[in-house]
Amino acid sequence: RRRFEEQLRVMLANFTVRKQYLKVNLERFLCRPEGGGLAALRIKQQGVDWLRTSQLAVLMFGHRNTTALYFDRGQLKLGDSPLLGFANMLDIVLDMTSGLDRERLSSAIFDARYAVIDQVYSQQLGYTKRPNWITFDQIQALASAKDPSLRKKEISHIVDALNVATAQYWDKLLRWMDKILPRPLNEVIIGGGAAYHVEIELEMYFNCAWQLKKTSNYREVYERTGEYIPKDDKLPMIPMVWGSGFITQVQETF
Repeated sequence: RRRFEEQLRVMLANFTVRKQYLKVNLERFLCRPEGGGLAALRIKQQGVDWLRTSQLAVLMFGHRNTTALYFDRGQLKLGDSPLLGFANMLDIVLDMTSGLDRERLSSAIFDARYAVIDQVYSQQLGYTKRPNWITFDQIQALASAKDPSLRKKEISHIVDALNVATAQYWDKLLRWMDKILPRPLNEVIIGGGAAYHVEIELEMYFNCAWQLKKTSNYREVYERTGEYIPKDDKLPMIPMVWGSGFITQVQETF
């Protein structure tokens, strides 16, 4: 933090923006840990008294880093931010394939997922589904072979690499979380785009399943209530709170 402040002061002393040279004097420096904003919004929702009686974790799944914060009854007790970002998963795929790059691969993964978002988050299911990668044009477009037979094999190889990389990426996250996260926890706030790639694994890890309610007296039709229930009734559940749900709170705040 001190090095960052020093570097920032040097940079601002000779700062260029829109072809204008500025000499900025930094009078006040305040640096908050990644994930602190989500914690602050949650505290605003629940109140300070709630925080003082809770054990809260924040997990931010980023491109380069994954960050964990732990608050014990209002006090920040732990913070860690190792280089366990989504880029690790992408690099494993790149090592197992050829002709790909991070940007193309990352875009294809999230575009494919978004294309079937209603299936991933089916209202009829209490759990998240992983897309069947091999069926998507976005993933198939990553293959460079022209021959139909070779192209089919290349697509299959890319999908296999993606599945292997996801498993290895999650294994690293799992071992890190086992080491860093205290127990018990009242809830864990989840943020960062990379979290959605391992949402299935997070549901298993925190023993969370979406609660469903029946919406018809005549058919077996359900919808999610927005609340979690234990996936396994015999195991403790740590409720996940997704940071994406704070968008309305942010709009009201700012």
